[in-house]
Amino acid sequence: MDYNDLRPALRLLRPQFDLPNHLACSRGCEQARGVGGTSLLAGESPFLSVLTGPIASSSVFRPGSSSQSETNPSRNGRSARELNVDLRGRLCSESSVMSAVKAQKKQVRLNGADRLDEICKVAARMICEKGYDGTSMSEIASAVGITKAGIYHHIEGKRELLFAIMSYGMDSLYRDVIIPARAISDPELRLRTIITNHARLITSNSGPQGNNPVTILVDETAGLMPAHRRKVNQRKRSYVDMIRQTLTELRDEGKLRDVDITAASFSLLGMIIWLSRWYNPRGRLTPDQVAEDITRIALGGLLRC
Repeated sequence: MDYNDLRPALRLLRPQFDLPNHLACSRGCEQARGVGGTSLLAGESPFLSVLTGPIASSSVFRPGSSSQSETNPSRNGRSARELNVDLRGRLCSESSVMSAVKAQKKQVRLNGADRLDEICKVAARMICEKGYDGTSMSEIASAVGITKAGIYHHIEGKRELLFAIMSYGMDSLYRDVIIPARAISDPELRLRTIITNHARLITSNSGPQGNNPVTILVDETAGLMPAHRRKVNQRKRSYVDMIRQTLTELRDEGKLRDVDITAASFSLLGMIIWLSRWYNPRGRLTPDQVAEDITRIALGGLLRC
C-alpha cells in the first residue's frame, strides 16, 4: 500500500477522530514509532496502526493481556484502550478508506473539468466585453480566482483558449440538442425538439448583461488557427445538415411550406442564435417562455397548417 495515497483520507479523518497532526501524513508509520517507542502490530492493519500510533501496543489489542498503557491516560486524558475501542468502532475497514481515496481522486478530476468550463465561460464574457486583443490571460485568471500559472495548467495559450470556448459551446449543443433530436424518428417532433432545446440552451445560460457570450463567440472563427477552424466549422456543418435533412423529410411528407431548404435552415438558425444577443434574463420572459414563443413562430412559418 502506498501511504502517499492515504494522505487526503487522513486529512479528512483527523478532525473526526481527534488525531494528532503528526499522524496525518505520509510518514505516519515512522513518526508513530518514534513517539512513544511502539511499533506496528503483527497482523494488524497498517492504516489502523498509523491512526493509533504512539498509544498502540500488542497488549492493548490482545484479549486477556494487561499493560500499563491500558490504564495510563493519553495526552488528551483518555486511556489507550478507550481510544482504541473508539477508533475500532468508528473505522469500518481499510478498504473503506481506500474507497474514499479513490472517490476523492475522481472528484479532483471532475473539479478539473469544472474549472476548465468555468474558465471558458468567464473568458467568453470578458472577450465579449473587452474584445479578444483587449483581454489578457492574467485578467482571465484573476476573474476565475486562480494564478496565471494555474490557467496555463488548463490552457496552453490564448488562441487555444478561444478554441476551448468554442468547443465548450459545441459540446453543450451536441449534448442538449443534437443527441436528443437524433433519437426522434418523426421529423416534425424532431424539428420542434431542435428549436426548443437550442433556444432554451441559449436563454438559460445568458449572463446578467443580457447575452450568451459562448454562443456569440462560436461564430467568431476568424481568430482560430486553421486546424481548429476546420474542426469547429465541421461540427457546425453537421448540425446544419441535420436541420436540412429534417426539413427535407417534412417536405417529402407534404408538411413543409414552399420554401427553399437551405434558406429555411439558415434562417431558422439565425433566429435561434440571435437570442444570445437580445435576450435578457432580468426581463419579464423566462427562458422556457422564450423557447416556446420561438418554437411557435418558427413552426408557424415553416409548416403547412
